[in-house]
Amino acid sequence: MKIKVILAWYDLFFGSYWDRDSRRFYLMIPMIGICLRFKPYTATTGERLKTTQEWLDKFQSKVAELTIENLKLKSLLAVEQKGEKNEQT
Repeated sequence: MKIKVILAWYDLFFGSYWDRDSRRFYLMIPMIGICLRFKPYTATTGERLKTTQEWLDKFQSKVAELTIENLKLKSLLAVEQKGEKNEQT
């Protein structure tokens, strides 16, 4: 987690905000704010990833694994259906 102090003389906002996409929490009082930046993590293992690119690479590899598994299941289903049609005739 990284902490950053924000100074904005023009900002009169009072409150807090959670930026879900970039995993940042902003706590603001007039003209002064604190930004807490959290690292992305994987939901299944809980391991911390260093960059968004690592997270994206891991996500894409999971999608590829699932796609390959889906294609295998579809081909097995097609073979079974062909076998059933041959038995019926």
